[in-house]
This record gives sequence, C-alpha cells and structure tokens, in this order.
Amino acid sequence: MYALVSCDLVYPVKSESSLGAYKFTSKKLKLNDEVSVLKYNKKYSDELYDFYNSLKEEFHWNEEKVRKMCDKYSALNTFLLLKNGDVKSVCVISDDDGDYSSIRSVATKTNERNKGYATMLTNIASQNSEKGGSEKLMLYANNANLSAISTFKKAGYELVGNIHLIKS
Repeated sequence: MYALVSCDLVYPVKSESSLGAYKFTSKKLKLNDEVSVLKYNKKYSDELYDFYNSLKEEFHWNEEKVRKMCDKYSALNTFLLLKNGDVKSVCVISDDDGDYSSIRSVATKTNERNKGYATMLTNIASQNSEKGGSEKLMLYANNANLSAISTFKKAGYELVGNIHLIKS
C-alpha cells in the first residue's frame, strides 16, 4: 500500500508514482476564432453528459459513474470549449478554500485531441478562476503523463515542486 502525503493528509493510492505540483503564472492565450468557451450552466447538462459518456470506456466508467461525475462537476467551476455547438473539451476547477483553487479535471474528446483545445480551455478557465477571487491556482499532474504536463505548461502553469508517494 502506498499513500500520497499532502500537508497533514494521507491518501491511499494504487501504485507508486510521483506528482508534479504546478502554479498558474497568469499567462494569457488568445482564443481561436473557431471556438468559444463558456462557464457551465444547467442549459448544457445534456452536452456535459454526452461529453463524458463518449469517454466512459477510456475512463473505465460505467453509466452510474458518468452521471455521478456530471453531477459532481456541474456543482464546481466547470468550463466548456465548444466548436459549432459541440463540446470538445471540459475543464473543472474547484475552490478548495477561500484563496486557493485547483484544477480537478481536463478532458478532450478522443478525436479532437492535438488541436490545442485543452491548452486554450485550461488557460481561459484559469484566468476566469483568478478573476473570481482565487489568489492561487494549482494543479497536480502525474509525472508520467507527459501529454498533460505539456498542455499545462503551454496553458501557463509552471512546476513548483514534486510530491512523492510513500509506502504506508
């Protein structure tokens, strides 16, 4: 058994690995004219469900898990990137306390990857989260997930440290 140690909390994890801790640097990217970004509202509940339902096999989710995660994400600061009215990418940010927020999830439809959508969305969602009052915006990424790390760096995040797992 391994555990992720963060502050005074210990989280059980499935395997040994390390996470990079990243801080948003307020870099501003220009939004591509072909797409739009908007903050989730109930009007888009079907689109959010369809988006995650299209990824359920990749995420190893069943129908119940898709609904549960959509309910969870709809209560957080969720941003959608749309092209021609279709959700291509989703970024979820949560407020952990009064002056700290973190990116919980960034996902892009499988057939829409490598087009810069996750980078644009993460950057714009991060800018909007900062405007909402958060003084700090952080994220944690598995150091083995090179694609995610590349996206986050392009979106304006810089590595500030690593978190290593310890055996409990």
